[in-house]
Amino acid sequence: MESLPNYLISEEILWKMLDLETLCTMACVSKSLRFSVDNEVLPYLASLDLSNVSIDEQALYHILNRLMSVNTLSLNCQRLGDSSLLPFLAPQIQQLNLFRCSLLSSSVLNSIGANCPFLRVLTVEFADQGSPPILFRKNVAYMLSKCRYLEDLSLKIKGTEVDSSAFQSIEFSLPRSIKFLKLKPVLENNAIHLANRLRVSKSPSSSGFVLQFLSLLLDVISDRLLVAISKSLPLLAELHLEDRPDKEPSDDRDLTNEGLHFLGSCHFLTDLSLIRSRQNYQGSFKRINDMGMFVLAQTCTDLESVKLSGFSKVSDAGFASLLQSCQRLKKFEVRNAFLMSDLAFHDLIQAPCTLAEVRLLYCGLVTSETVKKLAFSRSLEVLDLCGCKSVADSCLGSISCLQRLTTFESHRS
Repeated sequence: MESLPNYLISEEILWKMLDLETLCTMACVSKSLRFSVDNEVLPYLASLDLSNVSIDEQALYHILNRLMSVNTLSLNCQRLGDSSLLPFLAPQIQQLNLFRCSLLSSSVLNSIGANCPFLRVLTVEFADQGSPPILFRKNVAYMLSKCRYLEDLSLKIKGTEVDSSAFQSIEFSLPRSIKFLKLKPVLENNAIHLANRLRVSKSPSSSGFVLQFLSLLLDVISDRLLVAISKSLPLLAELHLEDRPDKEPSDDRDLTNEGLHFLGSCHFLTDLSLIRSRQNYQGSFKRINDMGMFVLAQTCTDLESVKLSGFSKVSDAGFASLLQSCQRLKKFEVRNAFLMSDLAFHDLIQAPCTLAEVRLLYCGLVTSETVKKLAFSRSLEVLDLCGCKSVADSCLGSISCLQRLTTFESHRS
């Protein structure tokens, strides 16, 4: 190796293994490889992903100090404070993903805005530290005022005492370049104001907001919210809503069959996720039944991905209507559907089946008969039956017929 020219080592060997772990391993083999890694490869890497490695400030400096051209940076910030990131926030950064930020304060957003004006993608997972929401909102507003090219924004605050008003009035600061927006957690009223503020014309060539992806974790999902979203954001392609109410929502603040009807106004919608979490209390969408699913199936026929959780009043007929009406459906996930049984998949053989991923989680009435129906699918790649206690080992013979299957899970406990 010592006799090989450096350009041959770097261009023919090292540039073909661009992940950092492999490069660091290769650098330990010989002096020639170490020289090439340090001087001819690392300085020109455009992307660095350390999201699966918890490193401290010293290790981060040792790595990033050699990477002069990085524009995409993903970090596990579990052991990193605000000062650890400041030396590496620069104008060339276009994508920044900061995960597990247990030590970072919202002041880091201020620094990001001041140093990364050309940022296009930003993800930050904060830990709830009890800081005043008004300070958080101020730092968010400043950052958004500086990052005018931002297209993808994901801000999450994790913790048991999170103040959901942290994202209040964020709609006044969002740049018009925003296409993907994920906020957790948000109050329903604030989310309605957000949707109304982001109102766009139905023409993609409009100079206004062109939001295509919206994901919110709410205190409650209501008809009022879906009305605001459907009227203001007709260009949405993906809508993910999850709520965690701490008590039974009142009639005027819950999601009903009528609310689902308004989703038909989102003519570009291909990915829909509606989840009522059982984390805070054992609740569900008790005001939605089969009629609501019929309406959804008839108005959103172009859906390719559906994820539903907490629809305890919907029976086989409602879920079957989605499977039969949405001819392009590739992903189908249902959780905690206590009335869903094998009958939901009864006509699956006759209908054209494009399903590639099916997850039926904690659906106690689903048995091995459903697996036999799904075995006729030529496109199924993922099958998850966790929590389906009535699925027996006898279905393994049917599963063996799924030639494209790559993932199968079935934990009955």
